[in-house]
Amino acid sequence: MKINMKYFLMFGGFMLVVILVMIFLDTAYLERYYIFQNEKNMRNVGEEIAEAYHGELDQVKQYIRDTDETWNFVIRIAQADGQLVYDARPGMDANAGLDPSTLSRIRENREQLQAGEALQYTDMVEKWARIVYIRQIGDLYLVMQKSLNSINQTIDITNQFLLICGCCLIVVGLGVTYVGTRNMTRRIVRISKRAERIAQMDFSERIPVTSKDEISSLAQSINEMSYQLDSSIRNLQEDIDKRRQLVRNMAHELKTPVAAVKGYAEGLQFGVANTPEKIQTYCAVIVEECDRIDDLVQKMLLLAKTDTVGQPGIVRQAVTAEELIQMLQNRFQLKEQEKEIRGEQYYDEACANLYGDKELLFQALSNYLDNAIRYCTYGGVIRLEIREQKDRIDFTVYNEGSPIPEEELPKLWDAFYRVDQSRTRGGTRNYGIGLAIVNSVAHAHGGDVFVKNEENGVVFGFWIPKTQAAVRSD
Repeated sequence: MKINMKYFLMFGGFMLVVILVMIFLDTAYLERYYIFQNEKNMRNVGEEIAEAYHGELDQVKQYIRDTDETWNFVIRIAQADGQLVYDARPGMDANAGLDPSTLSRIRENREQLQAGEALQYTDMVEKWARIVYIRQIGDLYLVMQKSLNSINQTIDITNQFLLICGCCLIVVGLGVTYVGTRNMTRRIVRISKRAERIAQMDFSERIPVTSKDEISSLAQSINEMSYQLDSSIRNLQEDIDKRRQLVRNMAHELKTPVAAVKGYAEGLQFGVANTPEKIQTYCAVIVEECDRIDDLVQKMLLLAKTDTVGQPGIVRQAVTAEELIQMLQNRFQLKEQEKEIRGEQYYDEACANLYGDKELLFQALSNYLDNAIRYCTYGGVIRLEIREQKDRIDFTVYNEGSPIPEEELPKLWDAFYRVDQSRTRGGTRNYGIGLAIVNSVAHAHGGDVFVKNEENGVVFGFWIPKTQAAVRSD
């Protein structure tokens, strides 16, 4: 059953129950309540008349007339023998008296009345139901009566009126409920259909949010979930594609040295190398190719180690900028001298003390310097800088040389990617993994990498947050 039909039936059923309950209460308790209120009013009026009467009827006649008009009580004053001395209603018969039933009650309860107590009861006189109140005032008796015949007619009329009004309210309410729930259910149905499309991996549509109620909040949450899922799936797909490409590239890189090792090993096996000199040459090539394979595997393991932020293998510790720079000079001093490169190093005093994985930071800067030396012009300049930039620490390496095509810059951080895909430059072991390792190291520390062309050279850099980079003095 549709939700708007459920609300439709719920409202109609609720209104019907309310009307039936009101009719039941009206029928069962209205007469009792009516008698109770009139008895209460009679007692109040009787006490006020008794207090105002001091032996003269003129003292209470005006009050009796006003009360009769207000409460529609039949008020009479009679003698002990039942003879009327005053009737609030006009046209009193001078010889009239109290009816036998009332007079009998007075005689039966004379002692109670003389003691100042009032007598009140409900009576039936010739199919005429009435409330009777009797009280003695001086030597006279105050008698008040209220007819109950009209109350049953009033109850019937009231029930009819409630039924008519209830039916009208039900019709109007059902119409309002239908219109209101139709709009609400349309929005819920739209959200439901959107959720079904999300389940089918369709994230293209967004639910319009036009108000600030709970349904709009749900729609906003669905939109946000759709956006996050779409983004996560896209990132996951890109990651899967990159890993597939990584496996293909790694297989390609391993294929060449493995083929070389196999070829030279077969040469040894089948006696192609038949002189000591050839055997020595073949063995040297095999060792060199095995070293290439080992170097590639080591770099791949390092890349895997730094691939995820918060890897257990990342150990943060105190390290000084001076110590890092000295380690890098020791490693690359000879290579710089071979190309007569002038190395420059700078660091801010604020960056003298750092906090990070010493070995990984050293490896990242080593990869940058290795590339910088490889592509620096002969006799050029390489500049290593560690600078404070607001809330982060920047590590940059500049080398003089040819700029990198702008369209190639975003691809440099992909594993096995080289600007020159046709060869490994200079015969060195440049697999295109070094920059991917730097990227992983930066992200493992909560930072990122960057590269830009400058006049007569290129700047490679990465940054890590200052909150993680700086060592606390306490």
